[in-house]
Amino acid sequence: MGVKVALIPFRPKLGCVDENIEHIKERTELALDQKARVILFPELSTSGYLLESLVFESAITLKDSRLDYFKEQSRYADICFGAVVQDNHRFFNAALYFREGDLHHIHKKIYLPTYGMFDESRYFTKGETLSVFSSAMGKTAILICEDAWHPVLVYAAYMQHAENIIILSASPDRGIENSGPDPDSFSFWEMRLLVYAQSFGCRFIYVNRGGVEDGVRFGGRVIVASPLLVEKEWEKEEIVFVQIDNSELTRSAMIGGPFCEENFILNNKILQEAEVIRKQFEGDKFV
Repeated sequence: MGVKVALIPFRPKLGCVDENIEHIKERTELALDQKARVILFPELSTSGYLLESLVFESAITLKDSRLDYFKEQSRYADICFGAVVQDNHRFFNAALYFREGDLHHIHKKIYLPTYGMFDESRYFTKGETLSVFSSAMGKTAILICEDAWHPVLVYAAYMQHAENIIILSASPDRGIENSGPDPDSFSFWEMRLLVYAQSFGCRFIYVNRGGVEDGVRFGGRVIVASPLLVEKEWEKEEIVFVQIDNSELTRSAMIGGPFCEENFILNNKILQEAEVIRKQFEGDKFV
């Protein structure tokens, strides 16, 4: 039967941490009532995304008593959500993963976008580590939105034998009507995650926040991309349930293994020669 996972495209209110946490609790209880074993919320669920000067007052510390509820409920199901985490005088865009009665794992967003509408590195400190941990789904890693656009992090998780990679996101809608020649932003996510899944032999579980914030609409959609299948849902008000079965990853490995190999990356002369050529191009201002 696999593992029942609840994906919740939550719509946080900007800067309203207490209210957001109460709503996260309500949805956690709904998911527990449906016997979910893993419950996933999006990026910055406790605070909203477009924080700017609200970062300080929206931050929580790891000793915050409001986290005690999630520690207790994680005896029954794994729970993960995004929050602004304060560590001394630094602030991180982080994902908190609760399991077996404790705060089991923390991922701090590594790639902080600074293009277009994004200006995260002005307010957040970047994370520096990516590690795989045990979860109810097996060996698991977490990426936060922009992290997933950098294949080096997916490769790092793959090299640690991750079976499932969770992606918490606050991705705005672009090209929502898909009326032009370019695909909409959700299609970009779908295509990228399917390529990753087929290339690395992992499953990718993506949950994006919904709602409108400061005039920006967020997608509120979920994707589960594995080597043999892509499941996706449009915006949901409450919860999307999916079944995760790692035996599918075993079946996919019989069809074709991942193309990335450590020995090739580290030792292959093709890559060394490519680096020489790249530097030559830079010298000639071709890039």
